[in-house]
Amino acid sequence: MNRASPLSLSPPLDRRHGEVLLLLTLALLMPVPLYLVSLALFGLPHVITELAYISHRYRGRWPWRWWIPIGLTLACQAVVRTGVWLGAYPPDAGQIADLATLMVLAIVMGLAPMRLAWPARLCALAMAVGLFWLLEQGQWLIALLILSMLHNFTPLGLAWDLARENRQHLPMFRTFAIYFSLPVVVAMAGYSGHEVFLHTSESEAKLLAQQIPHSWLAWGEGQQGALMSALALAQCLHYLAVMRWLPATARTTSVAMMGAKLVWLTVIAASILMVYFWIDYGRARQLYGIAAGFHAWLEWPILWMVLIGQPSGQPQT
Repeated sequence: MNRASPLSLSPPLDRRHGEVLLLLTLALLMPVPLYLVSLALFGLPHVITELAYISHRYRGRWPWRWWIPIGLTLACQAVVRTGVWLGAYPPDAGQIADLATLMVLAIVMGLAPMRLAWPARLCALAMAVGLFWLLEQGQWLIALLILSMLHNFTPLGLAWDLARENRQHLPMFRTFAIYFSLPVVVAMAGYSGHEVFLHTSESEAKLLAQQIPHSWLAWGEGQQGALMSALALAQCLHYLAVMRWLPATARTTSVAMMGAKLVWLTVIAASILMVYFWIDYGRARQLYGIAAGFHAWLEWPILWMVLIGQPSGQPQT
């Protein structure tokens, strides 16, 4: 019998290639429906699955006195985002809170209570200073939009951490690198004016304006279509990676990692949210953003520490 691969519980390699090829085709032909449907169906489940994976792998790696300030900071962000959803605060307040949250997290990284090389600490504190400058200049929106797009590529960092720990995972990391290069290729092909991309409709242009800086919309219609295709593809690849491929590295599935009760609660909450998306996409997006912001911002200090820092504890496998 052949030895099990690091992704033995995930679909075979050829099936995963087929899934990615299908997503690429859909992203090129109908990016907006793919983006909206995948967000409504898998947005919340992917958030909860990703939090379960992070807890499973990194919870015991660092002391609780490091996790507590991170949790409190993210809780404050969630409170402000909830206020925006309820109409108690203007949307700008949520955006400012998001960048301020990341600034505080950078300070926490710089003061992490563990063995950490001084260059990593200085880089974290420099990041905090840079974020403070963006807040002072009122340039938080562009920074947040770029960070939200980069978040779709965080499975690459998580996969690299696995491969650095165990060379058996190197093929998985290389496969991830190929898959996640596709959205970049799509965006760059559109930038060069390739005619393979459909022109954006009015609804597509409106949705695109919510996802990327306004100055980037000076691109032509075909180029905007490429950007929308790239965003939809990157989002779907992110969902697949955190819901299926990464849990398989722990010789389990996302369902087993979460537990039956949490799975059922996730299904119920996701079903309600899906109906909410159908009724009022804008408001539903704000509600979803409470959970999405928590999990996305949690990943930045974790990735910073696993890729740059030198934690004192042994990683959980």
